[in-house]
Amino acid sequence: MDNPSESQLEQLLAQVLANPKYSSILPDLIKGIGSHELQKRGSFKEAVKETKTKLHQATGVYVDREINYDDWLTLLRNIPPDDPAEIKNACKQIMLQHISTRERIPGLDEFYQIIFNMVPAFSSILDIACGMNPLTIPWMGLSSQHFYRGWEVNIQMVKFLAEAVRKFDTPCSIEAVDIFSVNEIPQADLVFLFKTLPCLEQVQKGITPILFNRIQAKNMIITFPASSLSGKNKGMVHHYTEMMQRWLANSPWQAQSLLLLNELVYILEPRYDYTHYRPRTIGAPNPRDAKISEPRIMRGHDSRCRFI
Repeated sequence: MDNPSESQLEQLLAQVLANPKYSSILPDLIKGIGSHELQKRGSFKEAVKETKTKLHQATGVYVDREINYDDWLTLLRNIPPDDPAEIKNACKQIMLQHISTRERIPGLDEFYQIIFNMVPAFSSILDIACGMNPLTIPWMGLSSQHFYRGWEVNIQMVKFLAEAVRKFDTPCSIEAVDIFSVNEIPQADLVFLFKTLPCLEQVQKGITPILFNRIQAKNMIITFPASSLSGKNKGMVHHYTEMMQRWLANSPWQAQSLLLLNELVYILEPRYDYTHYRPRTIGAPNPRDAKISEPRIMRGHDSRCRFI
């Protein structure tokens, strides 16, 4: 199909938004995917179907049940601000509804302690494609001197999270942002990409090296699932290790990795001496210079929290 007209894009957008599963997704993301699929597919019907498929891969894979944001807000609003333990309990109840954060709940007490001990002191976090991860802020040990920014494409989720994070002491900004079309990625000391890159690659193959060159940070923390959503080990650690090696080879980043609970975690730092987060011009990196360690295995509580 030739370059789609605006009317075709609007028609595709309307059909996708009519599906409750995608009714809260940023229209710009839908139109971006839809435009590509209209050019690629032989018919309008196929383009709509493939647009929905990619949206599911990018935004719906970790949601397996209906979400009632109003009930969750009521739950949080009824908790006194001076009861951090009850706030944590409520956040856990909500995170159980989202697969990605649900999988992290058993090790939350150790997860951030371990990874934050592996990076220098920081004051700002940018969490790209954050999902429900802002609800883990009470476990991060942040203070009122830190700043957390979360980006997400689900507008309803963003509205809920923007209200929910008011229960925390840390200044936060939760924003509806399409990472594929955003003009500028703000600087941050620490950037999170938790279980995100495989989903982004489903939408736009090759987006990861682009992000690696655009992100300006002191460190990045990137995670991948170590097993499938059904709990099966399908060689995913080896698969994602190879992918990261390719992505890092010609990037301005070097990494170390570890297996933490059920996630393959990469801690990235700039390969060059950054001034204001920008590399000095010292020539293109040689792929052979890419520094990446084999994953170290860490388990959670009851002997899960040690290198073996």
